[in-house]
Amino acid sequence: MRIDVSGEALDGGIVDLFKQALAEGTMHPNMVTLLDLSSFTGGVDWTAIHAIIELAPWGTGAGRASKVAYVNKSAWFSAMIKLTSVLFPKTEHRQFSSVHHALQWLHSSEER
Repeated sequence: MRIDVSGEALDGGIVDLFKQALAEGTMHPNMVTLLDLSSFTGGVDWTAIHAIIELAPWGTGAGRASKVAYVNKSAWFSAMIKLTSVLFPKTEHRQFSSVHHALQWLHSSEER
């Protein structure tokens, strides 16, 4: 799955998108995901993040290991990866500066 976030706000609207995708079966707790934040300029709505945590047992289920690749060139974003890893401990999280390298990692057969 690929999620592109741009502009200033990451708000509750993303929670509704996740709810809908889970209900439709297009999103699963153990997916590989590219989260492109290269055009994101705002802050994180932690209430929305915590609401997403409650939606599903992220990182569980049969199949491939759950992995999220974040595309963001900001040096401060590595701290966000550490926080996200604590909040979603059954998923592997890595930051990349390019979509190409993120996709290579996501599609690698390397296990956690």
